[in-house]
Amino acid sequence: NEGEADLEVIARKEDTTCSCTFGELSDDGKIPPGKSVDVTLNWKVKFMTETFRHRAIVRTNDPNYKEIELSITGKLDDAVTLLPVSPWNIGEVLSGEPSVIHGFLFSKVVDTFEIKDIKAEANLLTFETRPMTEEELKEHSAKSGYRITAKAEPTMPIGSFFDNVTIATSLVAMPEMKFLLNGTRPGPMEILGPGYQANNSVLRMGEFPAADGKSAVVSIFVRDLDEDLQLLGAEEAFDTVKVELTKDPKTLGNVQRYLLKFTVPPGEPQDRLRTKSEKVNLIFNHPKSPKVRIYVEFLAV
Repeated sequence: NEGEADLEVIARKEDTTCSCTFGELSDDGKIPPGKSVDVTLNWKVKFMTETFRHRAIVRTNDPNYKEIELSITGKLDDAVTLLPVSPWNIGEVLSGEPSVIHGFLFSKVVDTFEIKDIKAEANLLTFETRPMTEEELKEHSAKSGYRITAKAEPTMPIGSFFDNVTIATSLVAMPEMKFLLNGTRPGPMEILGPGYQANNSVLRMGEFPAADGKSAVVSIFVRDLDEDLQLLGAEEAFDTVKVELTKDPKTLGNVQRYLLKFTVPPGEPQDRLRTKSEKVNLIFNHPKSPKVRIYVEFLAV
C-alpha cells in the first residue's frame, strides 16, 4: 500500500479459478499505508493437460485499481515418462539366444534422478540400465533419464508370459513406476480348448460356487517326442489347482494328443482373476519343452 489510507483487498470465490489467500493483514482485514502482504495462488492438478492457465481477480477500494487480475500460465508434465508405454512386448523368445527390448525412463522437469532398483514379479527377466546420451536426451526433450534393457532367456518356460515390473527411483514425486512386459516362448506343444487363450496362455474358468469347485479340460498336441508325454510335476504360485494328464489313444501321424484337466477343488472363496491368477508351471519329459506356463483365472464365490 503506497497510499495514505488503508487498502482493502478481497478475492471472491466466483472471481478465481484457484484458491487465493493473503498474508498477514491487520485485525480489520486491511493493509495499512506503507505495508504489504503476500498473495498466494494455489491449486491441485486434477488431470493432465499440456498447458494450464489460472486467474484470480483481487478487488480493492483504490479508485484507480478497483480490480487487479493475477494470471498464471505454464506447462504440465509427469515427473518421469516411460517409453514405450506399458505394456512392453518382447516378442518371441527363440532358442539359442536371449530376446531383448530397449526402453527409456526420463524426466522433462527434473535435472537428475536415480534408478535404485528394477524388479520383475515372476523373476523371468533381467535388466540393465545406463544414463541416456546427450543425443537421446535431446531426442526426447528430456533433462535426465536412463536407457533400460530387458532380457528374456530362452530357458524360460514354453508359452506366453507376462510380468509385472517395478522401477524404484529416487524421486519423491514418483518413487515407483510400474509397467507390464509380455512375450511368448514357442515350443513343440500346442494347447487348444474351451476358455483357453493361446495368445497369452490364459485358461479362464469363469465364476462358480467355491463349495462346488470346478474342472476344465483342454487338448495338448505334442510333436517331436518318441515316447509318451509325462507330466512330472506342476509348480504353482498359490497351490489352488490340481492338474491331470491323460493320453488320447487316437494319434494323427507324428502328433500325439493329450487331455489336460485342471480342477479347482471345493473350498474357500477366492479371487484368481488377472494379476492374481494362478500361475502353473507344468513340468514334462519333453526335451524341447520341459516347462510350459499356463495362467489359470477363476472366481470362486
